Amino acid sequence: LISTNLIAQPFNLFDFSLITKNDLHVNHSDTQGRALVGGNARIHHYTFSDKLNRRNLKNNPWGLIINGDLTYTSDLESSNMRAVFEGKTAVGGTVSNSNVTFSSEIYNISPNSIINVPELFKAVYKLSEILKTRINSNHVYSCYMGRCAISLMGYNKVNYYEIDGKTLSQSSTFTIESNDNSTNIINVSGKYIHLAK
Repeated sequence: LISTNLIAQPFNLFDFSLITKNDLHVNHSDTQGRALVGGNARIHHYTFSDKLNRRNLKNNPWGLIINGDLTYTSDLESSNMRAVFEGKTAVGGTVSNSNVTFSSEIYNISPNSIINVPELFKAVYKLSEILKTRINSNHVYSCYMGRCAISLMGYNKVNYYEIDGKTLSQSSTFTIESNDNSTNIINVSGKYIHLAK
């Protein structure tokens, strides 16, 4: 379903669990909160917003916002794969999906009518520069017989990490060890980040 009836609303940068300025190619995993993609999205057997609290949809009704084209596929033969669990989906370009369902209709509009995308990315860049000065936790990158892993360890109330996108892309395992009720902020830098099974 495609709709163009929208009302623009102001959003907080921290409303999103995943923000990428350019294209996003992901498969066989999930982003449990909201996501904003500045370019095109090629998504396979991947879910969004499955841990998003419905109370949080009042001020920000979106689960997934994509500036460019969306291609969404699933391993399942029937349309049982739930792509976006909570919130609406906005796509600025074309939509191609097979064997997936969404929590509501897909709105085919410019994301700039929902949120000021350039200003949001300026805020993301500023936050990234600030976080580089606040790194207070450790990460370990190790490889054995061609399989690489990243382990994050932080025991502060708020743990900051800096990870290069290329290193993240080469890792098949990613773990975080921290205290209960702590917050972990991971600043991923670089031009190409590939998250896959």
